[in-house]
Amino acid sequence: MGWHEWPLIFFTVFAQTAVGAFIVMGLITLFGKADAHVKTGITRNMFFIWVFMGLGFMASTMHLGSPMRAINALNQVGTSWLSREILFGSMFFGLGGIYWLLSVIDKGSEAIRKGLLVAAMVIGVVFMYAMTNVYIIDTVPTWDTPFTGQSFALTAVMCGVMLSLILMRGAKLECPRLGKITAIVASVAGLALVMTTISMVGSLPSIHSAIVSALS
Repeated sequence: MGWHEWPLIFFTVFAQTAVGAFIVMGLITLFGKADAHVKTGITRNMFFIWVFMGLGFMASTMHLGSPMRAINALNQVGTSWLSREILFGSMFFGLGGIYWLLSVIDKGSEAIRKGLLVAAMVIGVVFMYAMTNVYIIDTVPTWDTPFTGQSFALTAVMCGVMLSLILMRGAKLECPRLGKITAIVASVAGLALVMTTISMVGSLPSIHSAIVSALS
């Protein structure tokens, strides 16, 4: 793989991690039994999720021929999955960031903040779906397989759960049962990711297009 592909890898992994962690922490905020002080700490620590998203977007611009023209990638929202990926990624960043800011400074009603939280979680899932479809293209046969979507989803689960667990521990959330559950989920996702990767490598001999083979 050429060095020019690394920014794209950083973007996808960081974005998947951010979405996965936000959804886990959002569910804990909505349905968890932690006291108000701990929930405040959990929300405050969501700052690091936006650090991941910011770094991911910064990396993605390095993959463009001219980073200063990145806004032009939004010109084809109706027909391009790349444009949709950028649109929904920006919406996730914006909605989640507004929720985080309002919660930290304690502004806006509880209903508004919960609405923003749920909306950001839903848009995060749509963002992941759009990201997957960017890579499902017949011109790159090694991407145009079910393994791509599986790998993206499992990365979001594994890395997202791991990051959320670190951030919730930092917020002094004491819940051994939750710790066991998250550890099991992360381990299962990691094992499934390894199996998916092995299956993908094993399928390479059968992956080809009219002009190229995956093994060539």
